[in-house]
Amino acid sequence: TRGNKESTFAIKYKEYWTKREEEDLQERIRKRQRLAAENSNDIICHSYETIIKKIAVTATTTATGIECELVSGSEETISCLENISYDAINEKFVFPDKKGNCDGDKTIIKLKEITSLPSKELTEICKILLTKLTNQPASSLVMRKTIRNYGTEIAEQFDLATNYDTNFVEILSTHFLNLFESPRNPLQQKQLERNAAFLTTIPILHNLFLDCNDRINMQWIEKHAPATETTKWDGIAFKVNNKLVTPLFVELSGGVEFNNGAKKAKDDEEKLLNYIVKLLKIRKAENEEIPVQYYIRFHDLKLYFESLSLFDECFVKRTYFTTVCPTTPRALQEFLKCTQLIYQYREALLYQIN
Repeated sequence: TRGNKESTFAIKYKEYWTKREEEDLQERIRKRQRLAAENSNDIICHSYETIIKKIAVTATTTATGIECELVSGSEETISCLENISYDAINEKFVFPDKKGNCDGDKTIIKLKEITSLPSKELTEICKILLTKLTNQPASSLVMRKTIRNYGTEIAEQFDLATNYDTNFVEILSTHFLNLFESPRNPLQQKQLERNAAFLTTIPILHNLFLDCNDRINMQWIEKHAPATETTKWDGIAFKVNNKLVTPLFVELSGGVEFNNGAKKAKDDEEKLLNYIVKLLKIRKAENEEIPVQYYIRFHDLKLYFESLSLFDECFVKRTYFTTVCPTTPRALQEFLKCTQLIYQYREALLYQIN
């Protein structure tokens, strides 16, 4: 009977409505998911269209005698800009330096121009020394002899204030040559993060800022993690007499053949970028037009010279160049070829504290 809840009819009737309710629920969930995805896509596309239009406006005000016809929100450009994401950071990032088929896109070209490093020429004395060192046999003996002889060949009196770049090349070349010729080259042995920093990043950056250490104060911070019983080192450059101005952060991610996996590098970079994102938002709220933060990452003997800019609602991440901390004379020659780029990067930092 219809009132019997145990009858075949009652059981099938109940199963029918239960199944229908589940199907209705699943359909509502699918509709909400589609709507959420569409809204999210609209937000992302709007953000990228905003940055593209802003670039076009900037181009009209900064270009001198050059017609800049920038695409406005094309699907191709948006696809190019949508690149790597950081799981721990709920923000939109664009990566103009990613290699791909969008290298010739006018929007990306203009974005690179706006966030480019300032020009900086090396002194003639430094250029001559670099030419000698990078165009000779990759021999520690030959390179050391070149450095010693070149000092006696210079007619003018050496002055750190004017020959800062030559000093940088001489000191660092000698530093690495000493490591190469030591009984056990430490850069070819397992080194913990702190030791690796003392051998590579710290001497490089301290010598880079030696002649302007009355303007930039390079400091190193030791942090202890009780959970893992490990010690982490990181660097920060302050403006002298004003620690609120920090033109440079340095992220030391692992040592030499120790704790230097890809996951370690990614996690450390995300932590650093998460902090920089908050910092740039504060500077944007203080009416800084295009806030930018420069930072250097060390991982697996490689140095990444980078920056993060806040451009409207998007964060623009630049990787200007990378260089490997040398472990052989030939690698030292390749490192020295980046000297001008290193000083262009330094010029950007000095510009920030002026």
